[in-house]
Order: sequence, then C-alpha cells, then structure tokens
Amino acid sequence: SHTKWHTNEGNANSSYGDWSAASGIMSIGRGYIARVPSSTSFTTPFFGVPNNGDIDWTVYKTSNGSLAAIDKHWNLVGNPYPSALNADTFLESNVAIEGSVYLWKHDVEIAEATDQSFYEDFPVNYGDQYVTWNHLGGSDPSGDFDGNIASGQAFFVQVLEGSDDASTITFTNDMRYDSGENDHNNSQFYRGSNQEGEIIEVEKQLLWLSLANENNKAFSTLIGYAEGATEGKDRLYDAYTNNEGFNMYSLISAEEKLSIQGLPLPFVDTNTVSLGFSLTENGIYRIAIGNLKGSLFETQEQAIYLEDTYSGVIHDLRVSPYSFTGEAGEFNDRFILRYTNIDATLSINDVSAANTFIYVKNEMLNVKSDSGIKAIKVYDINGRQVIAYSFNGQLNTINENFQFSKGVYLVSITLEDNIILTKKIIN
Repeated sequence: SHTKWHTNEGNANSSYGDWSAASGIMSIGRGYIARVPSSTSFTTPFFGVPNNGDIDWTVYKTSNGSLAAIDKHWNLVGNPYPSALNADTFLESNVAIEGSVYLWKHDVEIAEATDQSFYEDFPVNYGDQYVTWNHLGGSDPSGDFDGNIASGQAFFVQVLEGSDDASTITFTNDMRYDSGENDHNNSQFYRGSNQEGEIIEVEKQLLWLSLANENNKAFSTLIGYAEGATEGKDRLYDAYTNNEGFNMYSLISAEEKLSIQGLPLPFVDTNTVSLGFSLTENGIYRIAIGNLKGSLFETQEQAIYLEDTYSGVIHDLRVSPYSFTGEAGEFNDRFILRYTNIDATLSINDVSAANTFIYVKNEMLNVKSDSGIKAIKVYDINGRQVIAYSFNGQLNTINENFQFSKGVYLVSITLEDNIILTKKIIN
C-alpha cells in the first residue's frame, strides 16, 4: 500500500495538509510514501512506460492563513523520470516554490552511532529526519546526498507565500543532464549512500553544527557563506526547518527558523548567527561542529566559538563540543555562533559552573560535574529549603530521588575546594 500527501484538494484537513491512502495508477509528478518492514530488505516492482519531456504538476497552498510560515503550503512531489533529477536546476526553474527540497532520511539505530568526522571521539547518529538541500548544500553533515534526486524519489517542496493558491511546477529533460549532456548520478534514492556529486566552482564556506543528546541522537543545521546569498531570506540559499520536537536551527527572526542559512561573501569575522533549539526532555546535551568545508573553515586559521548567553561562557568549538544542561521546551535566545572571542577570561567559579550540570528527569535529581560534589541543597521559589544531600566529595555524578511538586527550584551545589554554585532547575 502507498500513501500520498494532500495539501488543498478537498481532504478533511485541507487547511493544513494531511496524509491519505492512495490506490490505482500513480499520478505522474506526485510523490508517494510506502510503509515497509523495518527488519528486512524490501523490493517492489513498478510497471509502466518511462516518462520523457516536459511534465507539469500542480502544487497548492494551504488555506489556513494563521499558521506559521513553516507549517503551510507543503506538497509531496516525485521525480517522474527513469534518471536522476538535479535539485539545483529544478529549483532554479520553478520560482513558485521555496528554493529547497526536503527528503526523508531513515538512518541506522542509535546504538550504531558512528564517529563524527571533525572530532576523533564524538559518535552521533542523525536518526530520522528530513535532509534539506538548496544552493548552499545539504543539512546533513555527512554529505551523503549530492543533490541528485533518484528516479522515483519523493520529496517535499513548499509553495511561496506570494504564489497563487494553485501553481504549476514543471519537470524538464534539462534537469536530468549536466552541461556535457551526461545524465546525473541515479544511485542516490536517498538512504545514506556516499556518492560524489558534481563540483560547482562557486566559493562556499560551510559550517555544520550538530546538537546531540545523551543517547548520541543528533540534529544538524548548516550555516554557510556564498556568492549570491544575503543577510535576509534568500529563496535559493535559506531553508526553513521542518523537523519537530528535538531540533536545532539558525534564526533570521523568531518566526523564521532555518535548517540552512546562507550569508554573503566576503566573510567578516564580526558576523554572528543566532541559534535556537527545542528539546523534548530535560538532560545534558552537546553542541558540536559536524563538518567544515571551504578554505576558510577547513584550515585552522578561522576560530569558531559558541556563546552561551545564559552562563556567559564563550566556548571554542574547534577544541571540543560544548556541553550544557537543557530543559524541555523551545529556546531561541541562548546560543550565538561567533568567530571572535570577546572575553576569554573566566574565573574558577565560571569554569566550575560551565562544567557542572543539573536537571530533573523521571523524578530523579541528576547532577554531574568535573569536580567532586560535597553537598547539594534545594530551595523552592520562596527560599524554603525542601531537601539537602551530603557527600564526601569523591563522586562526580549524583542521582537522587526528587518527588516534589512541579515548579521552579534553586539548587546550591558545594564542590571540592568549597566552590559553591547556584543553579535553577524546572521540575
């Protein structure tokens, strides 16, 4: 069985968009998904005459105008040809849609996380998410997807807000071949293979950042500097994020969350990029460099820092990932990507605070520090002590029952050398 995505074609949820069962002959240009067994290989036959020449398909806007920009006007389309479709050429030709394509990626299990390329010992798994591609590149740091959409591959596109309620996109033979009349690589029905794509001689300086949880599941965002990109929203160089729940993105504004953000050249090291993230549960998280491309970033000449506005720490991401305590929810004012270290001088207390983490999860108080923990005292928002724990300073990780009412608490942590830190937690 297979399923198609309805945007505004009379389905019950047309104000937003929804999946519905599909049957009969497949429409040329529409995208489909199919549920297959996860534990076995699966092959399905397709019958019909291969398509050729110009093919038109209608894409629709959703009718609910109150939705955020990221939530509306999505259409699932598919490569109708027996050969690969070049995403860049497709996006340049079809100006009624945003200049990005979104392909579903189903990766290996979390337990099989692989070492990240930038750090020697940073295993992560990018899990189930959409891989986004536009003129800047792909959101996946591995670079597995080369921008050529395989025969039969379905992918999401988003109709521009200023386009008609129903617009036409066109597939053409020119999208199937390069300038030398060679057909594009057709081996990348996206599943994580590693193929070399065409080299486009345009200057691009690319930086992928990854947000990882304690289980090594990660999401990534791409920030890059390229000819043709601007500080504002660019159709072909900026892509909205469409990952829900656990996610990281860059920000143009509070309403414009990007999985890919293109910025102009020439690069200046005073440039900063606001970062946002959303978490589904409390815990310890890491932000790391996923990958680097371009002469500016691949050499060690250009520093890369992460500023934590909550703690005041400015961390050198080239040295190591940055670890922090995160709470469930969305945060768009905490982290800033920067290329200059405006104040690298931290006191002993600042260093201890940056390396001590505390959160509540499943009615357990979790504390982890680089230093030995001597005592923990917990106070409610009115300053009343609700519980105290004493230790001998030989433990760096503490897990204690915390069965108190929901709310905000202040925690005083005494470390070895009698360093006292105060942190806020949300139960």
